Amino acid sequence: MVLFLLLFSFFEGEVGTNLFARQITDMAGRRVTIPARLSRVIPYDNKTNVILFPIAGSQMIAKARSMENPSLKYISKDFLKLREVDTKNAEEVIKLKPDLLIVAAFASDREDLVRYEAFSKKVNIPLVVVDLELMRLDKSFEFLGQLLGKSVDAATLSAFIRSIYQEAAHYKVNKRITGRAYVANDNDGLRTVPQTSNHAQLFEEMGIPNAVKAPLNAKGMEPELHLLYRQRRSLSVSYYSKIGFMAKHHCS
Repeated sequence: MVLFLLLFSFFEGEVGTNLFARQITDMAGRRVTIPARLSRVIPYDNKTNVILFPIAGSQMIAKARSMENPSLKYISKDFLKLREVDTKNAEEVIKLKPDLLIVAAFASDREDLVRYEAFSKKVNIPLVVVDLELMRLDKSFEFLGQLLGKSVDAATLSAFIRSIYQEAAHYKVNKRITGRAYVANDNDGLRTVPQTSNHAQLFEEMGIPNAVKAPLNAKGMEPELHLLYRQRRSLSVSYYSKIGFMAKHHCS
C-alpha cells in the first residue's frame, strides 16, 4: 500500500498526468494524448480567447495577450480579470502548469498546424485544435463540450450559433446586394484580410461583394494599392467583432 501511494504521488506530480491519460482526435484529425481530467487550460492565441472563454471560463487559468478594449459594452468582467500572458513565450506557459493548450484554427492551414505542434513539443504540454471555420462554430462548441465536460453549456452555445446561421440564411433570401465593400484587419494597420479569415468568410456567406480579394493566407497587403489598381471606389472597414461571445448573459 505504501509503495502504491508513493507511485501515485510521483505520477500525479508529472506534467500531463500520464497515469490517467486518454487519447482523442481533435478537429484537425490529430491524435492527441491528454489528461483524463482538465482543470487548467490556456488558449494558444487571442482569437482562441473568444471561442474558449464562453464555455471554459472556469477552467481558463489565463488568457492570451490581446488588444481588448475594457470599455466595450459586452466584454465579460470575469474575462477582463483573467491573467494575461504571452502564450508564445514558452517559459511563461510552462510556469502556469496548464493541463492543455487549445487553439482555434483552420484545419486546412498545414503551415500553422506544424507551428502549433512544434510549440506543444517545446513546452511538453498537449495541444488540441478546434475548427475556426465560420460555418462550423456550432460543431466547435460541441467538440469543446465533450472535451471539457461541459456538454450542457455547449448545447446552449451551439444552439445560439445555429440561430445566427438561421437568421443570416433568412436575411439572404430574395436580397440582392448591388454595392461593394472592403474588409480589413484593423489591428494589422488596415490591411486586406486573407480569403480564409472569418471576416472574408462572413462577406462570402452573406453574398457581399468584396472590393479587394487577397490571395489565400496572404498577409500584409496594403488596401490602397489594390483599390487604385482595381479602381474601386467604395471602402468600409470591418472591425473585429465579438459576435456576442463575450456578452454577459452568455458568460456567467
